[in-house]
Amino acid sequence: MSSGVVIYRKLPGRPYLLAGADDPTAVTHSLGRLLRTLHGLSGDVDLPRDHQRIEEWLADATATAARIDPPLPADRRTVIRQFLAAPPPADAAHNTLCHNDLGAEHLLIDERSGVLSGVIDWTDAAFTDPARDIALICRDLGPDAAAAVAGIAGIAEPELLGRATFLARASGSKTSPTPSRTHRPGSRTCTTRIEPSGTRSSSEQVS
Repeated sequence: MSSGVVIYRKLPGRPYLLAGADDPTAVTHSLGRLLRTLHGLSGDVDLPRDHQRIEEWLADATATAARIDPPLPADRRTVIRQFLAAPPPADAAHNTLCHNDLGAEHLLIDERSGVLSGVIDWTDAAFTDPARDIALICRDLGPDAAAAVAGIAGIAEPELLGRATFLARASGSKTSPTPSRTHRPGSRTCTTRIEPSGTRSSSEQVS
């Protein structure tokens, strides 16, 4: 097998978590337009179909909660147990093309203007529930930003927003799901603290 290299054009901007951005509204419009375009692309694209059901997410969250439960304060354990005991939302009726890992660590922003300059790490892109893209925006930028992005993307149905909130909480594996409407980079927003991660290759720029 021959060897070679893949060269990517470096996108401008700095990862959202490292840029000291205080106001997520600066990126919501570009994110909404990006998702409106992405979710409308043809199903002929050769990408995986990710059909993980809500009950599987709940099972994963339950297993994670069992691992982190003992060292948590009592009030945190109560919040987690209430979330796990609540009836989960229904599965999505249809799938669309999604980035599928749209966390803040994959958003690049212009440090002067605060606007979105690029989105990186498309290796998990798949046809899946469009709520998956909104979920990580909810987790990292907060529920208000998530609702704004969903509105611009044209997917702000109550059922989808409900699934996004559930998935945001279920994906919180580093700390307990503690809602908050105040965003600070690296702080708890919709569900959990997220840790800054290194940027990798890039393949999409937002104008």
